[in-house]
Amino acid sequence: MHLDYHASIRPRGEVVLTRSTSPEGLEADDPVLGEFLGFLAIDIASHPERLQAVDEGLVDRLQSLVGGIEVDLDAALSADEA
Repeated sequence: MHLDYHASIRPRGEVVLTRSTSPEGLEADDPVLGEFLGFLAIDIASHPERLQAVDEGLVDRLQSLVGGIEVDLDAALSADEA
């Protein structure tokens, strides 16, 4: 398994290090994700004309909706969210 690290700096100066795993490692860790990535790879190779670029307008719109929201992926869900 190949591990990479990604560093990002939050607006208040916090530095967040995230460990990411290569697609090959993800397939070994999560067979469902591996199957999905395999499906995606076959679909992209078979139909490259379906790929579309994300335009700057959509990125700006998404940032305006969720840009300031912080999410703790390790936090437990409340009873309402589960």
